[in-house]
Amino acid sequence: MISIINWAGTSSDDLRVRIESYPVRVLPERSQTETEIPGRNGALLIVDGNWKNYEQEYEVFISAEKRGLVRAARAVAEWLESPVGYQRLEDSYEPDIYREAFYEGGQDIESILNRFGRATIAFNCKPQRYLKAGEVAQTFTASGTLTNITRFDALPLITVNGSGAGTVTINSNTVTISAIDGYVVLDCELMDAYKGTTNKNSTVTLTEFPVLAPGANTISFGGGVTSLEIVPRWWTI
Repeated sequence: MISIINWAGTSSDDLRVRIESYPVRVLPERSQTETEIPGRNGALLIVDGNWKNYEQEYEVFISAEKRGLVRAARAVAEWLESPVGYQRLEDSYEPDIYREAFYEGGQDIESILNRFGRATIAFNCKPQRYLKAGEVAQTFTASGTLTNITRFDALPLITVNGSGAGTVTINSNTVTISAIDGYVVLDCELMDAYKGTTNKNSTVTLTEFPVLAPGANTISFGGGVTSLEIVPRWWTI
Protein backbone atom coordinates (compact mmCIF):
# COMPACT_ATOMS: atom_id res chain seq x y z
CA MET A 1 0.00 0.00 0.00
CA ILE A 2 1.29 3.44 -0.96
CA SER A 3 1.26 5.86 1.99
CA ILE A 4 0.26 9.33 0.88
CA ILE A 5 -0.97 12.75 2.04
CA ASN A 6 -3.86 14.59 0.44
CA TRP A 7 -3.38 18.31 1.03
CA ALA A 8 -5.83 20.98 -0.16
CA GLY A 9 -7.32 18.58 -2.68
CA THR A 10 -4.04 17.37 -4.22
CA SER A 11 -2.47 13.98 -3.53
CA SER A 12 1.21 13.76 -2.68
CA ASP A 13 1.34 10.83 -5.10
CA ASP A 14 0.82 13.30 -7.95
CA LEU A 15 4.20 14.79 -7.00
CA ARG A 16 5.81 11.40 -6.34
CA VAL A 17 5.96 12.12 -2.62
CA ARG A 18 5.35 9.19 -0.26
CA ILE A 19 5.25 8.87 3.52
CA GLU A 20 8.25 6.81 4.64
CA SER A 21 7.03 5.60 8.02
CA TYR A 22 3.94 5.62 10.21
CA PRO A 23 3.64 9.15 11.61
CA VAL A 24 3.48 9.81 15.33
CA ARG A 25 -0.18 10.13 16.26
CA VAL A 26 -0.37 13.42 18.12
CA LEU A 27 -3.21 14.12 20.54
CA PRO A 28 -4.24 17.74 21.14
CA GLU A 29 -3.61 19.39 24.48
CA ARG A 30 -6.61 20.52 26.48
CA SER A 31 -6.83 24.25 27.11
CA GLN A 32 -6.82 24.67 30.88
CA THR A 33 -5.17 26.69 33.62
CA GLU A 34 -3.77 25.52 36.95
CA THR A 35 -3.73 28.10 39.73
CA GLU A 36 -2.08 27.69 43.11
CA ILE A 37 -4.05 29.25 45.98
CA PRO A 38 -2.18 30.00 49.23
CA GLY A 39 -3.46 27.87 52.09
CA ARG A 40 -5.20 25.38 49.81
CA ASN A 41 -3.88 21.94 48.97
CA GLY A 42 -3.65 21.10 45.29
CA ALA A 43 -4.14 23.36 42.29
CA LEU A 44 -7.38 25.00 41.21
CA LEU A 45 -8.08 23.75 37.71
CA ILE A 46 -9.92 26.03 35.29
CA VAL A 47 -11.04 24.14 32.17
CA ASP A 48 -12.50 26.13 29.29
CA GLY A 49 -13.64 23.05 27.34
CA ASN A 50 -11.40 23.60 24.34
CA TRP A 51 -8.34 21.92 22.85
CA LYS A 52 -5.28 23.55 21.31
CA ASN A 53 -3.88 23.18 17.82
CA TYR A 54 -1.08 20.66 17.40
CA GLU A 55 1.67 19.95 14.88
CA GLN A 56 1.52 16.82 12.73
CA GLU A 57 4.81 15.80 11.14
CA TYR A 58 5.39 13.41 8.23
CA GLU A 59 8.69 11.92 7.16
CA VAL A 60 8.49 11.84 3.37
CA PHE A 61 10.47 10.44 0.46
CA ILE A 62 10.58 12.37 -2.82
CA SER A 63 11.24 10.55 -6.07
CA ALA A 64 12.98 12.85 -8.57
CA GLU A 65 14.66 10.44 -10.99
CA LYS A 66 13.14 11.95 -14.14
CA ARG A 67 13.27 15.69 -13.35
CA GLY A 68 16.02 16.12 -10.75
CA LEU A 69 15.62 17.13 -7.14
CA VAL A 70 15.71 20.90 -7.72
CA ARG A 71 12.59 20.83 -9.91
CA ALA A 72 10.91 18.24 -7.71
CA ALA A 73 11.57 20.31 -4.57
CA ARG A 74 10.14 23.41 -6.26
CA ALA A 75 6.96 21.51 -7.14
CA VAL A 76 6.65 20.22 -3.56
CA ALA A 77 7.09 23.75 -2.17
CA GLU A 78 4.36 25.06 -4.49
CA TRP A 79 2.04 22.22 -3.45
CA LEU A 80 2.55 22.89 0.25
CA GLU A 81 2.77 26.67 0.35
CA SER A 82 0.41 27.98 -2.33
CA PRO A 83 -2.81 27.22 -0.36
CA VAL A 84 -3.64 30.02 2.09
CA GLY A 85 -5.23 29.48 5.51
CA TYR A 86 -6.82 26.30 6.79
CA GLN A 87 -7.15 23.52 4.23
CA ARG A 88 -8.34 19.92 4.24
CA LEU A 89 -5.65 17.41 5.26
CA GLU A 90 -5.97 13.64 4.84
CA ASP A 91 -3.57 10.72 4.92
CA SER A 92 -3.79 7.06 4.06
CA TYR A 93 -3.29 5.96 7.68
CA GLU A 94 -6.67 7.29 8.81
CA PRO A 95 -8.81 7.10 5.67
CA ASP A 96 -12.07 7.64 7.56
CA ILE A 97 -11.18 11.10 8.89
CA TYR A 98 -9.92 14.48 7.74
CA ARG A 99 -8.42 17.45 9.53
CA GLU A 100 -8.30 21.20 8.99
CA ALA A 101 -4.72 22.46 8.94
CA PHE A 102 -2.39 25.11 7.61
CA TYR A 103 1.19 24.89 6.45
CA GLU A 104 3.52 27.33 8.20
CA GLY A 105 6.28 27.06 5.62
CA GLY A 106 9.94 26.22 5.58
CA GLN A 107 11.54 22.85 4.97
CA ASP A 108 14.93 21.22 4.39
CA ILE A 109 15.21 18.51 1.76
CA GLU A 110 18.10 16.06 1.95
CA SER A 111 19.46 15.24 -1.49
CA ILE A 112 20.35 11.68 -2.45
CA LEU A 113 22.39 11.79 -5.68
CA ASN A 114 20.00 14.49 -6.97
CA ARG A 115 17.57 11.66 -7.76
CA PHE A 116 15.75 11.30 -4.45
CA GLY A 117 15.02 13.48 -1.47
CA ARG A 118 14.00 13.12 2.14
CA ALA A 119 12.24 15.74 4.23
CA THR A 120 10.09 16.31 7.29
CA ILE A 121 6.97 18.32 6.59
CA ALA A 122 4.70 19.59 9.35
CA PHE A 123 1.12 20.86 9.39
CA ASN A 124 -0.50 22.96 12.11
CA CYS A 125 -3.78 21.14 12.76
CA LYS A 126 -7.00 22.04 14.51
CA PRO A 127 -7.67 19.58 17.34
CA GLN A 128 -10.66 17.91 15.69
CA ARG A 129 -10.38 14.79 13.59
CA TYR A 130 -13.59 15.04 11.56
CA LEU A 131 -15.31 11.80 10.58
CA LYS A 132 -16.06 11.60 6.87
CA ALA A 133 -19.31 9.89 7.83
CA GLY A 134 -20.29 13.19 9.44
CA GLU A 135 -20.23 14.92 6.04
CA VAL A 136 -23.30 12.98 4.89
CA ALA A 137 -26.52 15.01 5.17
CA GLN A 138 -29.33 13.42 7.19
CA THR A 139 -32.83 14.41 5.93
CA PHE A 140 -35.79 14.79 8.29
CA THR A 141 -39.31 15.18 6.89
CA ALA A 142 -40.79 14.50 10.32
CA SER A 143 -39.60 14.41 13.92
CA GLY A 144 -36.87 11.88 14.61
CA THR A 145 -33.62 11.04 16.37
CA LEU A 146 -30.01 11.55 15.34
CA THR A 147 -27.40 9.56 17.27
CA ASN A 148 -23.93 10.93 17.91
CA ILE A 149 -21.63 7.92 18.38
CA THR A 150 -18.66 10.05 19.49
CA ARG A 151 -17.92 11.48 22.94
CA PHE A 152 -17.89 15.09 21.72
CA ASP A 153 -20.58 17.68 21.00
CA ALA A 154 -20.91 18.20 17.24
CA LEU A 155 -21.74 21.57 15.69
CA PRO A 156 -23.95 20.75 12.70
CA LEU A 157 -24.78 22.52 9.46
CA ILE A 158 -28.58 22.65 9.26
CA THR A 159 -30.56 23.54 6.14
CA VAL A 160 -34.10 24.52 7.11
CA ASN A 161 -36.55 24.18 4.21
CA GLY A 162 -39.98 25.81 4.11
CA SER A 163 -41.70 29.19 3.98
CA GLY A 164 -42.89 31.81 6.43
CA ALA A 165 -42.13 31.47 10.12
CA GLY A 166 -41.13 28.25 11.83
CA THR A 167 -39.18 26.56 14.59
CA VAL A 168 -36.44 23.96 14.81
CA THR A 169 -35.85 22.10 18.08
CA ILE A 170 -32.85 19.91 18.86
CA ASN A 171 -33.18 18.36 22.29
CA SER A 172 -34.36 21.27 24.47
CA ASN A 173 -32.90 24.01 22.27
CA THR A 174 -35.43 25.79 20.03
CA VAL A 175 -34.51 28.12 17.17
CA THR A 176 -37.26 30.43 15.90
CA ILE A 177 -37.03 31.69 12.32
CA SER A 178 -39.31 34.58 11.41
CA ALA A 179 -38.99 34.46 7.62
CA ILE A 180 -38.06 31.40 5.55
CA ASP A 181 -37.98 31.96 1.80
CA GLY A 182 -37.26 28.49 0.43
CA TYR A 183 -34.49 27.71 2.90
CA VAL A 184 -32.23 29.10 5.61
CA VAL A 185 -28.87 27.61 6.61
CA LEU A 186 -27.87 27.49 10.28
CA ASP A 187 -24.12 27.02 10.63
CA CYS A 188 -23.71 26.06 14.27
CA GLU A 189 -19.91 26.11 14.10
CA LEU A 190 -19.68 29.63 12.65
CA MET A 191 -22.77 30.72 14.63
CA ASP A 192 -24.24 32.18 11.48
CA ALA A 193 -27.51 32.09 9.53
CA TYR A 194 -27.63 32.71 5.79
CA LYS A 195 -29.21 31.93 2.43
CA GLY A 196 -26.58 31.82 -0.29
CA THR A 197 -24.60 35.02 0.16
CA THR A 198 -27.41 36.78 2.09
CA ASN A 199 -27.07 37.11 5.85
CA LYS A 200 -30.17 35.88 7.70
CA ASN A 201 -29.15 36.41 11.33
CA SER A 202 -31.83 39.07 11.79
CA THR A 203 -34.53 36.46 11.10
CA VAL A 204 -33.28 34.03 13.75
CA THR A 205 -34.03 34.06 17.48
CA LEU A 206 -32.20 31.61 19.74
CA THR A 207 -30.46 31.28 23.08
CA GLU A 208 -27.54 29.45 21.49
CA PHE A 209 -26.90 27.50 18.31
CA PRO A 210 -27.84 23.82 18.62
CA VAL A 211 -25.32 21.07 19.30
CA LEU A 212 -25.57 17.34 18.77
CA ALA A 213 -24.59 15.83 22.10
CA PRO A 214 -23.14 12.32 22.51
CA GLY A 215 -25.93 9.74 22.26
CA ALA A 216 -29.46 10.22 20.94
CA ASN A 217 -30.59 13.71 19.94
CA THR A 218 -34.29 14.45 19.37
CA ILE A 219 -35.07 16.48 16.24
CA SER A 220 -38.38 18.26 15.61
CA PHE A 221 -39.73 21.26 13.73
CA GLY A 222 -42.94 23.18 13.26
CA GLY A 223 -44.71 26.13 11.65
CA GLY A 224 -43.63 26.75 8.07
CA VAL A 225 -40.69 24.33 8.21
CA THR A 226 -41.24 21.38 5.84
CA SER A 227 -37.96 19.48 6.26
CA LEU A 228 -34.40 19.62 7.60
CA GLU A 229 -31.09 18.53 6.12
CA ILE A 230 -28.48 18.10 8.85
CA VAL A 231 -24.78 17.62 8.15
CA PRO A 232 -23.73 16.51 11.64
CA ARG A 233 -19.96 17.09 11.46
CA TRP A 234 -19.05 14.28 13.86
CA TRP A 235 -15.53 14.58 15.24
CA THR A 236 -13.11 13.00 17.64
CA ILE A 237 -9.51 13.67 18.71
